[in-house]
Amino acid sequence: MIMNKFFPRFLLVVFLVLVLMPMAVSAAELTKPKLSVQLGDTVIPFETVSCEPGKDCQIGWIGQYIGALYRYGVGLAAILAVVMIMIGGFLWLTSGGNQNQVSRAKEFIVS
Repeated sequence: MIMNKFFPRFLLVVFLVLVLMPMAVSAAELTKPKLSVQLGDTVIPFETVSCEPGKDCQIGWIGQYIGALYRYGVGLAAILAVVMIMIGGFLWLTSGGNQNQVSRAKEFIVS
C-alpha cells in the first residue's frame, strides 16, 4: 500500500531530474561569470573563465582569492589582538592591586 503511493512520486522526481538537469547544464555552459570580490576598500577583479566541454578547466585566480581572504583574516586577527591587549591593560591599571582582577587582566592579555 505504501509502495503504491511512493512509486509514482519517485518516478516523477526521477523524470523531472532527467529532463531538467541537461537544460541546467547547457545553460551553465553558456554563461561566463564576471567576478570581483570586495574586501573592505579593496576590489579584486578576476578574469573571466571559459571552459570547453570535455577538457580540463584551469582557473588561475583561485590563488588570488585565497590570498586576499588570508590577508583580510590576518588583518582582522591583528586588530582583535590589539583590542584584547588594550582591554587587559585597562583592567590591570584599574585593578587597584586586587589579585583576582590582575589575573583576569593577564588572561585577557595572554589570550
